[in-house]
Amino acid sequence: MSVRNPTQKLHMLPLGRKEEALLVGQLQQGVGEAFEMLYHHFVGRVMGLARQLLRDPAAAEDAAQETFIRVYRSIHRFRGDARLSTWIHRIATNVCLTEIERRGRRGIDVEPSHLPDRTGPTPSGTDLRLSLTVLLDRLEPRKRAAFYLCHVEGLSAAEVATVLDESRDAVLKRLQRTRRELLALWREVAAEPAATRRAVRGRS
Repeated sequence: MSVRNPTQKLHMLPLGRKEEALLVGQLQQGVGEAFEMLYHHFVGRVMGLARQLLRDPAAAEDAAQETFIRVYRSIHRFRGDARLSTWIHRIATNVCLTEIERRGRRGIDVEPSHLPDRTGPTPSGTDLRLSLTVLLDRLEPRKRAAFYLCHVEGLSAAEVATVLDESRDAVLKRLQRTRRELLALWREVAAEPAATRRAVRGRS
């Protein structure tokens, strides 16, 4: 049984390389459902990246919207040199890094609203995941982007290099430095409650 509109199959399939190629073909032919399908598959990933980099839900929504506008306007130039997912991540990352630079020039610093109280008990469960977010917030943006793309989105070092427009070796070195920095920060954060308790006992 043939499928009249190949895009319909994408409702039931994960987007592997063959499915991405099918979707790109439909997008470049102007099939109406194709962009809706692309948005459906990638909006969560784009929003997750934007929230992590910008630390501001409203700014993340704006960045995601700008990302998909750029994807829509540029899809006819996509030639498949990288995976569609990598290409979209590159656009989203560039949008976010440009916004971070703009805020820096204007002296805008958005404090994360999701930070847990680090003076309480040692984090566990959900709080442990929040504490990782705290640590990532302390990294400079390109380190944060590289770590998130590799360890959350699951991109390879070569794909991260494409997103950040760097060499694979540069990305591997950046990831190594980032892991060491995160470990040092984790030890610092983990030590804070113990130090607080010792200070309290010393005053009693």
